[in-house]
Amino acid sequence: MFKTTSMQADAGFKSTIDGSTENLINLPGPVGVQTFSSLAGGIAQNVYSLAQEKERSQSFVCLSGAISELSRFELPSGIQVIAIPKVLEVRQKDMEYTARYEKQGDTIVIKRRFLFSHPSTVCTPEDFTALKPAIEKMVKDLQSQIIVQAS
Repeated sequence: MFKTTSMQADAGFKSTIDGSTENLINLPGPVGVQTFSSLAGGIAQNVYSLAQEKERSQSFVCLSGAISELSRFELPSGIQVIAIPKVLEVRQKDMEYTARYEKQGDTIVIKRRFLFSHPSTVCTPEDFTALKPAIEKMVKDLQSQIIVQAS
């Protein structure tokens, strides 16, 4: 199910996707479960759009914005969580990113926040060079996994 609040200029909006899958992991394991927090767009799309080039020699579009995401992975009984990613906080000029992972009973909660506040809609190759270490950390986090196995 997909829901969104009213979209009004400068007011922001909230969208919610709710669903389930019967076969997200193949056990007995141990196996990694991708820590996605957005199914379409969102933080991943913004970060990967910044990371799509290894080097930049020309200015490029870089849109500012703030995105918060919350994901819940409700695991069935009989599944043991072996490891979850560590908390990550990245703060760099114009950019902030946080990712928190919490185990709550049989549920893993992922909270991510991305804030990009560049003063222009265009970034320079020098901006990209300065942001590259932060972008690489964010990409690594977005590719992280929860490790589980059957008990």
